Amino acid sequence: MGEGGGRLGFSYPFGPTPDSLVPFTERTVELAGQADFDPFYVLPPAERLDTLGPGLFDRELSNISEKEKIGHVK
Repeated sequence: MGEGGGRLGFSYPFGPTPDSLVPFTERTVELAGQADFDPFYVLPPAERLDTLGPGLFDRELSNISEKEKIGHVK
């Protein structure tokens, strides 16, 4: 999980624009870094994702590059 692992950061933008997404994301990570550590604030391991139920996880997402995923939110 990157910085803030085991920590929860929450923020939301007002009128998001492509230029506001980077500062918005940076602020969320910054807030997570200031939160108290909680071992339950983590994503489930990949081997457990099949137990989440139908439609909650698409294994094909691992075939899409990070750059392409970021491009979809711009």
